[in-house]
Amino acid sequence: MTDYLTDTKVPNYEIKRMIKSLEEAIDVCYNAKSIDPADPNNVDDSYPFATGYSRSCMQSVLQTLETYVNED
Repeated sequence: MTDYLTDTKVPNYEIKRMIKSLEEAIDVCYNAKSIDPADPNNVDDSYPFATGYSRSCMQSVLQTLETYVNED
């Protein structure tokens, strides 16, 4: 097994990290629900939290990929 994905310079550990991050973001979105805004204990289950979490994940993955694309 090589240390890089075929035809890229992105190391496998980075690919795996991005996949794990995206899987976690999908899970957060999948489990989001309407919550009582008066109960701060459920904020991590809310749609706004899921939106922010997934956006942050996508920005991180994009930044990582751009780093490797811009190396050329």
